[in-house]
Amino acid sequence: MRVSLLSPLLLLSLSAGPHAAELPLGRAKCPARCDVSTCPSPSCPSGYVPDRCGCCLICAAGEGDSCGRKEDPPCGDSLDCRYPMGKRFAKGVCQCKLSAQVCGSDGRTYDNICQLKAVSRKALQHGLPAVAQVQKGACESGHLQSSSPRYKFNFIADVVEKIAPAVVHIELFLRHPLFGRNVPLSSGSGFIMSDSGLIVTNAHVVSSTNAISGRQQLKVQLQNGDTYEATIKDIDKKSDIATIKIHPK
Repeated sequence: MRVSLLSPLLLLSLSAGPHAAELPLGRAKCPARCDVSTCPSPSCPSGYVPDRCGCCLICAAGEGDSCGRKEDPPCGDSLDCRYPMGKRFAKGVCQCKLSAQVCGSDGRTYDNICQLKAVSRKALQHGLPAVAQVQKGACESGHLQSSSPRYKFNFIADVVEKIAPAVVHIELFLRHPLFGRNVPLSSGSGFIMSDSGLIVTNAHVVSSTNAISGRQQLKVQLQNGDTYEATIKDIDKKSDIATIKIHPK
């Protein structure tokens, strides 16, 4: 399973309306340190975006939701914020980038890929199989392409959608060779991918170009406040994606 298939969180992928997480979108001051144990765990059919502090995940705006104003969250995956008559001072509406019909692995025809993805996320959040695109255009009458690998298996993006609320906070430290103390280099969020402790995050979060020599150390804080050391398993700096694994105490 190649992590390069993922879009960076991100990742990365956290809607206004009834699906929105109850997280303030105002201009309150961000905390000096991200405490992911205080983050909500919303169920978001339109995907996830980081909050303005870059700490928690909140619901992205879905198709047909308003967008473009300060209080509006960003549009979700594969959606654009479009304005009537090109007027950027008017209220925008999230619309799918692609308008072509697609056939889902559930045998249904969707008006666009965004509608299919929303249904797939809802299915995963209820413990049901993901819905994947099996072909462009409408489904053939009476024919379900169950031989498609996307019908049989959940790809990594489907897994991310399922566990997106399982956000963790990651910090990279350097053990300074002279002063004998930990020097913080970078920090960011990641997502638990499996019960074995595999986590996906951005490559820049777990790597540093700092010229100071010394032993680098990764620490991961879970939602419950527990912290663990971690090691890098795979890293793709070009795609800015990495996987790390935490070690039980």
